[in-house]
Amino acid sequence: MRTAQVSFSKRIRDWDGFGVNYVEAAQTRDYEAHPQDYCGFSTLSEAHRQQILDMIFGPEGLKPGIVKMFLDPFHQAPPQSDYNFDPHVVDLSAYDHTATTRWMRYFATQGLAKTRSWGGDLKIITTLYGPPAWMTRQQFVRGRDLDPAYKLECAKYTISWAKYLRDGEGLPVKYISLHNEGEDWMRWPLDGSTADAPRHDYNVYWPPEQVVDFLKFMRDMLDQQGMQDVGLTPGETSNWYRFSE
Repeated sequence: MRTAQVSFSKRIRDWDGFGVNYVEAAQTRDYEAHPQDYCGFSTLSEAHRQQILDMIFGPEGLKPGIVKMFLDPFHQAPPQSDYNFDPHVVDLSAYDHTATTRWMRYFATQGLAKTRSWGGDLKIITTLYGPPAWMTRQQFVRGRDLDPAYKLECAKYTISWAKYLRDGEGLPVKYISLHNEGEDWMRWPLDGSTADAPRHDYNVYWPPEQVVDFLKFMRDMLDQQGMQDVGLTPGETSNWYRFSE
């Protein structure tokens, strides 16, 4: 019998480490009517919140190196007539990055402070959970297909979130992930319709061609916003088989 061993004698590539995330809103179809928190920090006392944070980020905790922060579909209402569609202009006043993200931002900022208190550090990766309904062909939350007419607006939506976290919250955003489990075409009927059940997450279908397109044009958009140090990833797949299919 042969045994396999991991050799650390040769570095293949830099590795960012293990990560955690706090999911605040993932399934509600109307956050104002039905806000969602999954019985999270909003239901706890501050003492209990700090206890959990210590178990994750404290000197005797898990000590993750990465925090993932989702971008849900509720940060931008349909544009008004005076909205600037210029892809080079990211106006943070056009977005509401606080209403649905209070405890996720608390989790990340508190986690960063606790991590740095013992000499560590974190990297933040933001993930587009799903674009606003008006950016999809289906015109509802979790519509399967991004409307190509709004692909630049989708990019700005994601960039604005990363920019807000970095400049507004002081979080070390290092990566933008284009999608969450967007390769899973089996989640929708072939015509793109959906039952739109609240138990479904905000995933939107990302075919490989769309991923490649965004990786090409978003780099310049990030650079124009002074975010040269923020990397792009091709998204987080749930199943490589479905991506290849």
